[in-house]
Amino acid sequence: MNSIHEYQLNNGIKNFTTVACFLVNESQKLIRSGEASEAVRLAKAAKKIAPDFPQPSWALAQAYGEENKLNFFRVIGEYLKGDLIAFKNFKTFALIAGNSYFIFFFAFFLTIIVFSFVLLIKHYNLLAKDSGDFFSQKTYAIPGYVWAGIVVTLPVILGIGPILIACYWLVILALYASKKEKQAIFSIALLLVLSPLAFETAASMVLINQEGLLDSLYKANYEDWSQETEKELEAYLKTQPLDLDVIFTLGLIKKKWGSLEEAKRYYMTFLESNPSSGVGINNLSNVYFAQGKLEQAEAAYKTALSIINNKASFHYNLYRTYLELYKFLEAQKREELFIARRLDPQLIDYHLKKIYSPTTYNRIIIDETISFKEFWNRAFQNSEEKKIVVYSLWPLFFKGIPYAYGIFFFILLSLFIFVLLFHQEVGKNLSTRCHQCGRPMKRRRLLSKGGMVSEFCSHCVNIYIQELKRDANVNGRMIEEVEKHQRRQTLVWKLLTFGLPGSGQLWLGFTGIGILYVFIFFCFIVKILFWNGFMKDPFLLNYSGSLLKIIFFALLFLLFYFFVKNKSYQKKELSNKNFMQTMEDFRMRSQKQKDQTEEQETSNNIKKENPWP
Repeated sequence: MNSIHEYQLNNGIKNFTTVACFLVNESQKLIRSGEASEAVRLAKAAKKIAPDFPQPSWALAQAYGEENKLNFFRVIGEYLKGDLIAFKNFKTFALIAGNSYFIFFFAFFLTIIVFSFVLLIKHYNLLAKDSGDFFSQKTYAIPGYVWAGIVVTLPVILGIGPILIACYWLVILALYASKKEKQAIFSIALLLVLSPLAFETAASMVLINQEGLLDSLYKANYEDWSQETEKELEAYLKTQPLDLDVIFTLGLIKKKWGSLEEAKRYYMTFLESNPSSGVGINNLSNVYFAQGKLEQAEAAYKTALSIINNKASFHYNLYRTYLELYKFLEAQKREELFIARRLDPQLIDYHLKKIYSPTTYNRIIIDETISFKEFWNRAFQNSEEKKIVVYSLWPLFFKGIPYAYGIFFFILLSLFIFVLLFHQEVGKNLSTRCHQCGRPMKRRRLLSKGGMVSEFCSHCVNIYIQELKRDANVNGRMIEEVEKHQRRQTLVWKLLTFGLPGSGQLWLGFTGIGILYVFIFFCFIVKILFWNGFMKDPFLLNYSGSLLKIIFFALLFLLFYFFVKNKSYQKKELSNKNFMQTMEDFRMRSQKQKDQTEEQETSNNIKKENPWP
């Protein structure tokens, strides 16, 4: 292992991931065979040769757990170290980010479908009433529920995508929705304007984790590479001779392999297109240093520092050049080592303690690499592969609308819903429901009375508010119908509350919090269905199946489920209180209107009896 590590350092390999993964796999085998101490030794060796690779830390945590199951904090600490390294490792972080993105991606679209379905159940009787009234005037007397079913299933018959079906339902149901529900529908339409961008991001996340040019560039900059990697980059450069990332990386490979003239040629080509690149000048200076051209190296390092003065590696390399030139007083005067330590103490101390050796130039000076920001920029560039992925994903959700017209369609949809939301005349000919018995009522008929708009039908007003004396059998039948309706409403609410957390709140009209709960619930469900992620890294240590993580996830899910269930019951109580308050307010308004009418009639009678002289 020591000779392998020396080979790694001599050739400037930051993370020997190929050997590290072999050691991790062997460590896993030893854990299964009960040799925990040997598993710990191999995991530590893997961690030593791949310090920026999280898998050895996760493997070491498993080995610690097998060695001493009571040493809980040591195991958790090592897992957390691995997680911290994962966020600093581009490939692993890209994998985590990609899998997390797809969880949110699918949860968002599933939430839209559920929201539209709950609204459909909630307002179907109103749609049936208006559909029956509209079509029965023009055709045979087919029941309204049949007409509503035809209207609702039309996009399903046409075979359009599930999200477009949900959007179609939301547009129709927006005519019956409450103010908060309309606001939620409008917000969803605005978010869907970004759906083309969301699909492009999804395609980028898929391609980041595939083997290809990006993978080869990353290996050459941060991991171990082979001659095949070098040949792939050279072949790509023949087709794309102006790709600066490939030119820069080939210069880095050639320098580390000892082909210094070729490395110099690549860096000179790089600087012709990007002369103000401090990173490129620093690496060219390293080539001069390796060739023994120390005067040129010194001048080039100073040029790099004039461009970027806050890079610790630039100051450190200049310090090393002063020592090689025996300019000890200059090195002491300029305090380059002190400045380098101040800028990045971890890098400088690690290099001095773990890497530095006076016999190999790859271990004396520090090479710069392509930054993670540049990798992300490259990952999100447009490409033919990206278009292929987008065009294959889009029809799964939005079949019926070409991808090229997606953004325009959703902009028009947002404008249309905006009109539904704010135009006062929209929906006046449609139905609303009685708050007590659920009976459909025509809004136009209510508004044409010129008085207050009733939240209750005339039957419920007579029975529950004005308490008029009517035939006992009629009242009994009406009360029985009301109770049957309320039992049915409660049953649907319970089924939604227990079956799909958050949808109970949607049913009661608490739209915002309901959508949030449904979204979180689907995040859990998607994670369960794709426990090991949508995309798998061949080097990723599969520790996700550990009993500790499964137990933690299960407890978190149960805590969320019962929390939302409890909140749904609280919202039900609040809804009942609001209903009673609405009824009381209506009773008071009705009584006030009645008193005003009686007062007006009395005043008119007095005027008739005592005409003005």
